[in-house]
Parts: sequence; C-alpha cells; structure tokens
Amino acid sequence: MADRRRDLAVHRGGDTPPIAPPPSGKLWYDHQIPDEFFSGLPGITQKVRWVREHLPRGKRIKIGGASAWYEADIIAYIESQREDQRLADQARKRASGE
Repeated sequence: MADRRRDLAVHRGGDTPPIAPPPSGKLWYDHQIPDEFFSGLPGITQKVRWVREHLPRGKRIKIGGASAWYEADIIAYIESQREDQRLADQARKRASGE
C-alpha cells in the first residue's frame, strides 16, 4: 500500500498543481488548411504536400495517414512568414538605396 501511495504522488507531481497548456484553438487537418488559411493556395496543385512541407514539423500531429496542426501554430507560422518578408523587403530597400 505504501508503494501505491508513493507511485500516485509521483504521477500527481507532488505538491505542485498541474499547469494547463495555453489554448491552441481548433485542430485543422492538412486538407483543410489551404482553403481556410491560404486562400486555396492558387497555382499549387499538391496542396496537402505543400502544407506538410512548409508548416512546422515539430508542431504536426499525425492522425493515421493524415497530419493536423492547431490553429495557434498555423497562425504563428503565417505571422513568422510575414515578419520574414517584411525584414527581407527592408533589407532590399536599404541595398537599393531607397
């Protein structure tokens, strides 16, 4: 019985209460993401492949043969791409002397 109490204490994390992760929003499947977040990815024929190659793999959730990402991770990716583009535009302007 003492072993069982010790094991339960380990699983509960001792005296500190567990901290819930921040809300991540809806879970979106790879085939839903192009239309919902990227205006259908015009000009790209392999949309699911594009999503799997470009969104962060570390945030991907494998569900059978499909992949999914939380909405917060998709939005963070989009924002990081916008920031990268903004910085590239600024560097291009500085290089051209504008």
